[in-house]
Amino acid sequence: IYAMWHRPLSKLRSHFINQQLDNDNNKVNLQQLSSIPSYTKVGTRSKTAKASNNDVNMNEPQQHLVEFSYEEWRNVYKKDGDSVTSHYMDPSWSDVFNDKLINCKLVTCNLAFTKSILRKKYSRKRNRPLFQCRARCTELGCPLTVYMAMTKPVSVNHGVVFRVQINGTQQHNNESGPGRRPLKGEKRKKMAQAAIEHGTLKIYEKNVLNADEHLLQYNNYSQVPSLNVIKTAVKEQNNATCLDKDMFTELMMMLFSMRESDETSNLENKGYIQTLQVWPFGTIFYTESQLFRFIEYCLSTKNSYIYVDATGSVAKALSDQKKPYLYLICFKDGEDPSNLLPLAGALLTDHTTASITNWLSIVRRGIAVAKGRFIRPTYVIIDFSPAILNAILLAFNNTSINGYLRWCFNAIQKNYTFKQLSSVSCVRFCCAHVMHAFTRSLSKININKNIRRKATIIFATLLNCNELRQAYELIGCIMCIFGSVELSDSEQYLDTIINTGGDFVSEFETFVEDENLNDAQRSIEQELAELDDNFLSSEPILHQSPFTKLARERSPILNTLIDKSRKLNETEIKNPLFFQKN
Repeated sequence: IYAMWHRPLSKLRSHFINQQLDNDNNKVNLQQLSSIPSYTKVGTRSKTAKASNNDVNMNEPQQHLVEFSYEEWRNVYKKDGDSVTSHYMDPSWSDVFNDKLINCKLVTCNLAFTKSILRKKYSRKRNRPLFQCRARCTELGCPLTVYMAMTKPVSVNHGVVFRVQINGTQQHNNESGPGRRPLKGEKRKKMAQAAIEHGTLKIYEKNVLNADEHLLQYNNYSQVPSLNVIKTAVKEQNNATCLDKDMFTELMMMLFSMRESDETSNLENKGYIQTLQVWPFGTIFYTESQLFRFIEYCLSTKNSYIYVDATGSVAKALSDQKKPYLYLICFKDGEDPSNLLPLAGALLTDHTTASITNWLSIVRRGIAVAKGRFIRPTYVIIDFSPAILNAILLAFNNTSINGYLRWCFNAIQKNYTFKQLSSVSCVRFCCAHVMHAFTRSLSKININKNIRRKATIIFATLLNCNELRQAYELIGCIMCIFGSVELSDSEQYLDTIINTGGDFVSEFETFVEDENLNDAQRSIEQELAELDDNFLSSEPILHQSPFTKLARERSPILNTLIDKSRKLNETEIKNPLFFQKN
């Protein structure tokens, strides 16, 4: 149409110009557009209106300024190189911003950051904030939203100010349950490490006690992660530090890597894991530096002590094997009680004397290789475990329990020189373990609780006897109180011993010792002081002990109790405390 209109040969233009139409009869009066009423805006966001329960314009946003220190900002804002995308926000930035808002007491809601924008490093949009983000409350029905934007460029060693705009008011109810922010980043690692060191329940209890009660009132439990979250974090932390999923493969890798990296130790003591056994599972671990520290400790003091114990609460049970126990040898170097150092450890599923002896023998060999000879501890303190006792006697003293009892008896009789005494390590029992074993045995006997308590007291008094004569006198009193069938007032005698605290009255002399046996007693003591290996027999250890033989000579009533062939009738028993084992 445009081309035809401007064609010079066409008369179309002149035809339309010269012949105008008469439109007077067809005039139409049109209304001005301004007279049309304005369109009324209809609220289409019914969800927002319903959540606010108010006119939206009535809730004006709150404006605040929040300052981050330069160190806080540098911990979340990272820069690498000079490329366009070389700066980024650390994944933990949302936790830092959430904690800052809570510490400034601006919000108590459990926020979820839904959007964040980091300006490109060399962008020309200088008026745009370097970083801005938006967050909302995770509580169902709460309209609170937060907008944060940086107000000015970052200066070195100066704080960073953010403008905070809070829209809406928090509306929480207790029906939706507690809300938590995800535990992630550095917080997750620290909490997992603390749970590994102190236990999951201990850390959970600590979080509950240290949580802000004001936040808990608004169902914000971000400071109190659940037990399942902590356990999962611990599992992830353990898996992250593992070399292989298979435990045995990982131990083999650690064994060879530590042995190859150790260039200073002797061949027999290289690395940390010394032995590894798959079935039954067992591993022994120590370093040569631990052995040298122990040798230095033993040579620097007259009386050296080591502590040997086991616990089963460290490692989980293995499939088709017994529960592994952690065995440990410790020594205290110095006067400070906290200077407790480990000498060697082992994880064993075989808890027999032979298995424990093998562990102690390997430790002994390591000490001999490091020093050139075995450095013997003066005292070995253990619990009331027969397996550990026999293993220590075999590994350190090359003897059995029978030989050790004879050595103890001869040592008390002062038949050894100092050099001979130094050739054997003395074994001491922990009194707490001994008392626990004694009370556990008493609990199996059907006796009065008050009598059981008194028996425990008199046994504790026996443990504190420092002289052999005093101990035998007290043993004689115990024998006549609990072993004499004719003593009808045994309860009164028991109370007298407890009240006197070992200062026995003359009434007990007839039960404790027979004066006619004094000469025979001296001969028996001399005979037992010279016992040799021919003393061994198939009788129980209690009957072979020289201490038992001497006690039987001093207290004839003990012979009657040990004699199993004699059975007493109930009519013969006048002692209410008498107990005859079937």
